[in-house]
Amino acid sequence: MTKRWVIAKPEPALAQTLARELHLAVPLAQVLVNRGYRDTESAAQFLSPQLRQLGDPFDLPDMAAAVDRILAAIEKKERIVIYGDYDVDGVTSSALLQRVLQAAGATVANFLPHRMDEGYGLSADGVVRCLKEHKPQLLIAVDCGTSSAHEIADLKKHKVDTIVLDHHEPPQDLPQCVALVNPKRVGDSPLGALASVGVSFKLAHALLKRDRQLSERIDLREHLDLVAVGTVADIVPLTGENRILVKAGLERLPHTQKIGLRALMDIADVPDKVSPYHIGFRIGPRLNAAGRLSDAMAALELMLTANAPRAKELAMLLDTHNAERQHIEKLIADEAIAMARTNESDRVLVLAKDGWHVGVIGIVASRVLQVFYKPTVIIGIEEGTGKGSCRSVTGFSIVGALQHCAPLLERFGGHEMAAGFSVKASKIDELRRELNAFAAKELKDEDLSRRERIDAVVTLDDLDADFFEQLERLEPCGPDNPTPVFMIEGVRLRGAPRVVGKNHLRFNVTDGDTVAQAIWWGMGDFKFPDGPFDVAFTPELNEYRGVESVQLKVKDVRKSL
Repeated sequence: MTKRWVIAKPEPALAQTLARELHLAVPLAQVLVNRGYRDTESAAQFLSPQLRQLGDPFDLPDMAAAVDRILAAIEKKERIVIYGDYDVDGVTSSALLQRVLQAAGATVANFLPHRMDEGYGLSADGVVRCLKEHKPQLLIAVDCGTSSAHEIADLKKHKVDTIVLDHHEPPQDLPQCVALVNPKRVGDSPLGALASVGVSFKLAHALLKRDRQLSERIDLREHLDLVAVGTVADIVPLTGENRILVKAGLERLPHTQKIGLRALMDIADVPDKVSPYHIGFRIGPRLNAAGRLSDAMAALELMLTANAPRAKELAMLLDTHNAERQHIEKLIADEAIAMARTNESDRVLVLAKDGWHVGVIGIVASRVLQVFYKPTVIIGIEEGTGKGSCRSVTGFSIVGALQHCAPLLERFGGHEMAAGFSVKASKIDELRRELNAFAAKELKDEDLSRRERIDAVVTLDDLDADFFEQLERLEPCGPDNPTPVFMIEGVRLRGAPRVVGKNHLRFNVTDGDTVAQAIWWGMGDFKFPDGPFDVAFTPELNEYRGVESVQLKVKDVRKSL
């Protein structure tokens, strides 16, 4: 699919000032300008995130009430149950809270719903089993609960107090609980982007601030590894406090004292220098696989165990689940993509089938979106009920679209870019029509055009050792702080391109003086334009037999204008 190149407007005077004051290459200073860091102070803070820059945890709504209730439960030896979600954010949140609360002297247990039997979050069926198995006096819902007014009211009837630690969009009518600690309640607060594991970390910080004796027994820095894993895996913006927490957590991961996390990193072949990529594509999928195909408690046990043989056993189990998940996902994705080709006139792809495994439909939705670049809804149907997972494109709120279709749905929730719901199978066709009618009004043609956002124009000579050293200061990259993309103009091929691996294209380019090698994944069939061309790329250092060389990781190529 043809991409529209969107090149950031250069601001040479400002970029040169920042470059001089921060000792950066000018193109990298331009990246900071593009990200909104237009003065030396904010740019310097961005480049050097420190834990001391974290804000007061009591700035979050209801935090004081949550802390008071938890400290009272600890003092009275009440039974506390942490009710989590089955994804990575929910599992890491639950593990962090259990470790901290146990260290604080709490009587605490964990509960995760079963995806197939009890559905998402604080569900009625999940609550029934939780009450039966644990008889909680205080229930702490993490990564769920914001939209569970009915279930929380039912818990209250059973004389169970509820605290919610969540980051999902709050509905108009909030649940009546002891505390709803959700940064989304604060509007445009800098804390609004926290994952639930970040909210859990803030709660732990607040507990230590309120009770100084706890701070002498608990070092929260030890749990930043969990915060990094949950935050990156939940694909929240890597800016503000998330950036601070993730950078600190990435530095701790290679030295983690958590036996289970270490075992998982070993089986996933994670190197000593951990990046968001390793969490997103190696650690996260294995932790998620347990909840997708079986029981997420295996992932949670792995994050909590102190038994090395058990940790190895669990890590191998999750690795096996992940391989199985990949196989199932590919089968469903192939079917969904074929189905989508018969509905290509739709602006929102709504694809449904009996028997599609609801544990992988979210990943399938992402894969279909990558092929067609349209908001995508994948629905697995079982016994007359469909469970759907949605992924969207920038500029179109999928949870807003579901809100428009709320009368057709049993329940729904999520974010602008990702959401989930339940629907009666008999209403799926009507849902497809309503979503497309809504998209016809709200989804612009330009929203369906892939864009290649380019930060700055560079020359091959710019890509020297200093450039790469300074480029690392922009890490960790992710949502809202993407890996910088640069552009080189008017280069030509040096030698013949060759196809390597699974249809990847390797070639050399030259500007007449300097030569650089390039790799373009999955584009072995590409035909280069005649004459000079421009390359959009991310720069990387490629090491082969101990020798480092510059490599352009190609995003797109176009004929020079």
